[in-house]
Amino acid sequence: MMTPERIEEIKEEVRILHPEMQVIVTVAEMKWLLAALEEAQQPPEKWEHIARTERSIHMTELAEAQQTIARKQLYIEKLECSREYAQEAADKISKEKGLELFEARQTIARQQRAWQELKDIVSTNATGGKGEDINDYDIMLNIMGDLEGDQP
Repeated sequence: MMTPERIEEIKEEVRILHPEMQVIVTVAEMKWLLAALEEAQQPPEKWEHIARTERSIHMTELAEAQQTIARKQLYIEKLECSREYAQEAADKISKEKGLELFEARQTIARQQRAWQELKDIVSTNATGGKGEDINDYDIMLNIMGDLEGDQP
């Protein structure tokens, strides 16, 4: 700590300065400047200790930040993998359902052709083309017409 005599010496040195060099300094500012001067005069070991402590703190923070980044990168990779898996599964389902739909349409088309062939046969017989009992075929034709009307 600076002695009152040293403070007075500093004030006298400031008064002796050329008028342009003089600076008006409050007591609080002077105390702050003196504290800064005292701190600057500390032995290098203290500054080295402070620097090591600060470095240690920053290295710890850096390690934690790197671990956080690594965890988030792993999480992102898992999300991307999950998204790709979900897309592949959706594509597979879409292909399977598309194939099922295609097969169902083919089956419907075959059944419609078979139905039309049967209907044509019954219609021909109902009009007397085969020499069978026309009434039985006429009844069958009416039933088939009713069934066609019930289809969605």
